[in-house]
Amino acid sequence: MLISPLRLTLCSALTVCAFAGAAVAADAATDRKALACRAVEEYGRIYIGEPVASFAHTVTLFAVSKRPVPGEGSIQEHLDWVNNPLHTCIADGTGALSELAHPSPIQAAWIASLKGLTGMEIHYAGEAVSRDALWDDVLRRRIEKGDPLLWAFAADDTHSRERIGLSWYAALLPTVDEVALKKALRDGALYVSNGPVIQRVAVDGAKITLELGQASEVLWLRAGQFNAPETTFSGGTDMGKGKCLKQETGVTQSTFDISAVGVPVQELQFVRAIVRVAPTGEALTQPFVVKADGSIVNPYPASGTWVRGQMHNHSDGSIGARMNSDKPSISFRDAYRAKGMDASFELEYSYWEVPLGRPKSDGFPDLVSVAPNRVPAGSGSELRIEGVNFKHGVTVQLNDRPLEGVVVESETVLRVTLPADFAPGVYDLVVTNPNRFRSALCEGFTVQEPDATSAGWSTFTTPDLPWPQAINLAVIGDAVWVGTMYGAARFTAGKWEKLLPGDAIYGIVAMPDGSVGFAVANGLKFLDPNGQVQKASVGCGAKSERWGSLAFDPTGRLWAAGRWNNGLAIRSTTGIWTRWSKAEGGLPGDTCQAVTPDADGAMWVGFGSGVHKWTPSGGWQEVKGPDGMGRFPACVARGANGDMWAATHDAATGGVTCFRRDGTTQVFTAPPLPSTRVTAILPANDGSVWFASRRGAARLSPDGQWTTFTTRNSGLAWDHVLALAEDGRGQIWFATGRGVSVLAPVAGAP
Repeated sequence: MLISPLRLTLCSALTVCAFAGAAVAADAATDRKALACRAVEEYGRIYIGEPVASFAHTVTLFAVSKRPVPGEGSIQEHLDWVNNPLHTCIADGTGALSELAHPSPIQAAWIASLKGLTGMEIHYAGEAVSRDALWDDVLRRRIEKGDPLLWAFAADDTHSRERIGLSWYAALLPTVDEVALKKALRDGALYVSNGPVIQRVAVDGAKITLELGQASEVLWLRAGQFNAPETTFSGGTDMGKGKCLKQETGVTQSTFDISAVGVPVQELQFVRAIVRVAPTGEALTQPFVVKADGSIVNPYPASGTWVRGQMHNHSDGSIGARMNSDKPSISFRDAYRAKGMDASFELEYSYWEVPLGRPKSDGFPDLVSVAPNRVPAGSGSELRIEGVNFKHGVTVQLNDRPLEGVVVESETVLRVTLPADFAPGVYDLVVTNPNRFRSALCEGFTVQEPDATSAGWSTFTTPDLPWPQAINLAVIGDAVWVGTMYGAARFTAGKWEKLLPGDAIYGIVAMPDGSVGFAVANGLKFLDPNGQVQKASVGCGAKSERWGSLAFDPTGRLWAAGRWNNGLAIRSTTGIWTRWSKAEGGLPGDTCQAVTPDADGAMWVGFGSGVHKWTPSGGWQEVKGPDGMGRFPACVARGANGDMWAATHDAATGGVTCFRRDGTTQVFTAPPLPSTRVTAILPANDGSVWFASRRGAARLSPDGQWTTFTTRNSGLAWDHVLALAEDGRGQIWFATGRGVSVLAPVAGAP
């Protein structure tokens, strides 16, 4: 279906439901309230195997959605996005909560420097001892700088519904609801455990008292004292491994008096407790900050209900599994409910392969679409917003500005008038119910620039495409092929045909026999001219069958880049596969992102360590570009004149290098590129060069003029462009996360 770019449909739903996680559950599940907890694990990738540089795993608790453009900028920029109050599904005036997942013990200085983190996974998959020293180090660094503490959080992260309840938290809530839970997690009103139960925490003057659910060993530690594997504790005021201020065994109540330990209170910084039961059970309180005047900051309220859960486990629900069913979420919740865990966060990665479930029963006003999704500058419009769970009294806003006159037509349709005085820009469309449950289409609405034009633009999405998230394009003969996260589509003679239903398409190539080859989620598939599909696996000891970029070398062999640490696969002209790896074959690395032949017959490949080229006579040779351009290649392309183009990036830098045939190089970065994260390069037949990026597309004309295309100034479907192609009519195709756009040549363009 050919559409005008006036409607945004949310296809990658964000969900996380709640449960709680404790290994003991005395009450029946029907007597407890399950809390709707939503979260996303961010790793800077759009799809599994996309190149990513120095982007740590972070988990966003109570996220309003996945970040629209994962991996854009640094991790600090990501944390800034998370902490925007519009980006949480609980509208309490604060942003979502961000925790660092499975932190490395050597990262203390870096972790302590990050702004906007709430916690870090200290109790992980049933064990906390190995991260105790890291936590102590980070806490001390944060206190010395006057920064907020990072609380200890707990996660299973087993990708299982059977191996659960290994590490859990218990939060003390004055009322059992999502708003109170979010506040408790932000304030540190929780402990983490793999078994031992703390029933009460009280502070009275200089004394801290714990009441326990079982006879336990209790260790009281000051700043600088910490646990470690195979450590025996001894009492004393010295700092270091295995040291504690006080040690008790076999107790159900433990009181610690900071005035009686022989350490000046101004030197303590904080104290905390470890509660242990044989042989490996361990619970950790949060730190109690000790001020210079001897007063104690108690993160726990005086009373409330303990609610259990865990912060990080995956339901691994595929697009197909979630398309017409909430079963992945329901099964996840039921498993944790059976363990007594009513506030357990179900999450998925930022990857498009795994949309987050959004059960209507959660009660959130989840958005599906807005129409129109863009308007010209200076023109008001009536907006139709579709979703679920809209309540009377609901508010609608674009970024921080409320819209007046909201009409609730039904629980699934809102209408609101957009004033004509909105400045050009890309906006979050935010809907909030009176109970403070919120949803948003982040970067979902555009007010265009005054000189914007859609002349020459067309956009296609579902039902022409099997799925709107498109990541690959190829022109083969008279056909344009589109690879989406849920199938392929072929455009021929003005008509669309959907093929390979359910397959994520990571690479497309024309085969010598007239068939078309595809790199899919698990292996490769070949579609012959008669419509028959043959599935192939490389084997040869590959760790997985996750292949990506596909290209032929001058001898007719098919090269497949391994996008998940499985090296390079090469298919001979007789159909026999071999595999090269770093260990066996001398590859520069086992993760490959791009493969392209140059004009001289060498094969250029992007590895995690940079761009290299291979020749039969010389083997592998590094292609060194200028400093400061990053070492993670996203794509490599060949121009008609033999120039080679490569897009590379690091955490906060990147751009494009042109390797000229004469041996010189030319560098391009942002600006004039729309972003340092370039995803595709297309040298066009007219001598221009096109660039796709996380923030729009750009064209470099033969005479050196730059033109940028975004939703703000053109008919481009979305600014997040992942692939480019040119058809036989000179039209440029753009694969985006919200459909495919095509730009016909416009008379008078440079």
